[in-house]
Amino acid sequence: MLDQTIAVYFDHSDWGGESGLYNRDYQPDLRAGEQRIWQFTVYTDRPDTEMALSWEKSVAQIPGDVMLYFRRVAQASLPVDDSQSDWQDMREVQSVDLTSRFQFTKIPFEVRAERFEMSPPSDVQAIPGEKQVTLRWRADGNEFIESYAITRQSSSAEDWREGEGTRCILRQDTDNPVSEFVDADVLEEVTYTYQIGVRFRSGAELRSELFTVRTLPVIKQTALLQSYPNPFNPEVWIPYELAEEAPVSIRIYNISGQLVRVLDLGLQPRGRYISKEKAAHWDGCTDAGERAASGVYFYVLRAGRYGAAKKMVTLK
Repeated sequence: MLDQTIAVYFDHSDWGGESGLYNRDYQPDLRAGEQRIWQFTVYTDRPDTEMALSWEKSVAQIPGDVMLYFRRVAQASLPVDDSQSDWQDMREVQSVDLTSRFQFTKIPFEVRAERFEMSPPSDVQAIPGEKQVTLRWRADGNEFIESYAITRQSSSAEDWREGEGTRCILRQDTDNPVSEFVDADVLEEVTYTYQIGVRFRSGAELRSELFTVRTLPVIKQTALLQSYPNPFNPEVWIPYELAEEAPVSIRIYNISGQLVRVLDLGLQPRGRYISKEKAAHWDGCTDAGERAASGVYFYVLRAGRYGAAKKMVTLK
């Protein structure tokens, strides 16, 4: 910690006559929320000597939930300016240059240690939107939090992205503090995996669990689309889009207007029903289980208050 021209000791008034004889200070571990201050003196018996006090190697051993600060203590023979008397983070400033002015120079310092609670983001919510995802989580008002980082992975690529700073908006609410991040750089109907990380002023980081969300499609209105294949034989798929949740049914009529088949799809959430996995499917049979005759058919979609009809052709 020190070069050969400097010594350091901890001085406690309760040591009595043994004060100044120790270079180690044995105390119980700090509890979260607790802080302590030590005084120590750097001294040399060499005048006009340039010295360096450094803790560059030992600072790496400090636990992530402990902050360490130091400052110069003013004295009559060696006054200090405001910048030297202010507490400084020992991780950011890892050495200080000193100068001896007298045959025997003493330079007093103070070191403050403070332990704090560390916890990952909690109460995480992922809210899917149209080409956006809103992430919300509870912030605990921890003054030692430096920043949040959002890590994202899509189901269609191995690309991880980060968003922080202006893209991470913190609402300062002491009763119910919530952090929010809106990711608008997404595609519709794609599944994304997110992780929220919190970085503390000590440099330590904690991350939430991974969580997944699928973005919503951009649907301006409910619509019935053209069936495929058209003509078809013997089965056909009927695609549609729902702008809002609704009970859905499709009725199929022949050219004479007779009801041939009813497809009752039940309550369907907002979304696109276009692929063969989602679209309505007609196997080409009537409600009685008979194969429908070749010809022109009309299919009518009912979705809540919405209704629309289109034409399709079956060939044998």
